[in-house]
Amino acid sequence: MNLLQVLLLGSAAIFADALPSGLDSTFPNGLDHSKTSLTLREPVDADLERRWAGGTCSFTATISQKCYGHKHDTVINIPTIQDGVRQTIPNLQGGINSWILMHDPAEATPGHDIVGNYHGEITNFGAGQKLSFHWLEWVSGSKMFFDFPGCGWDEDDKNGQGKCGYCTKGAWSHNEGCPIQDDFRRVHDTTCFFPC
Repeated sequence: MNLLQVLLLGSAAIFADALPSGLDSTFPNGLDHSKTSLTLREPVDADLERRWAGGTCSFTATISQKCYGHKHDTVINIPTIQDGVRQTIPNLQGGINSWILMHDPAEATPGHDIVGNYHGEITNFGAGQKLSFHWLEWVSGSKMFFDFPGCGWDEDDKNGQGKCGYCTKGAWSHNEGCPIQDDFRRVHDTTCFFPC
C-alpha cells in the first residue's frame, strides 16, 4: 500500500459518516472505506522522552549579581541543556534561556541569614521530570542549588566527592561582593553535570 492509499483510507474513515446515503462507498480500486478505521493517538510523556538520550546531562549557567550599594539582586540564565550524547535537549520550557530572578535586594537585611530563597525550574523533559534550581544566601556565603529527579547538588560540589551531580564553578568577575558604588555587576559561570 503506498502513501496515497494510506491517506485516502484515513480520509475515508474520517468522513465516512458525512456521506449522504445512497452514494457508493468504495474507492476506484475497490476498497470499501466503510471497513477502514483511523485511530488518532494523543502523545504521551513516554514519547517526549525519546527527544533526548539519557546518561550524563550538562549545562552551563551564568549567575549574575547587580549591586545597589551593599545590596544586590541575583539572576541566573541556563541557555541550553545537553543530553547524554551532548545534543541540546529540544522544546524545554520554563526558565530555559531567560534570566530568572533569584534574589531581590528589597528583601535583604544585612547581617541576617537566609535571603534570596527564590526557585526556578526548567520543564518538559517528559515523564514529569524537571530541573529545579534555587539560590540561598546567608551571612557567610551564597550558592546555587540544583535538583533533578533522584539527584540534588549545589554549584560547589565537585567531581569525585561522591555526589550524584557536580559542577565546575568559575570565579566571580569581582570576588569581593558588592562595592559601595551603585550599578556594579559581577558574574560567574558554573558548568554542571547530572545523571539523566
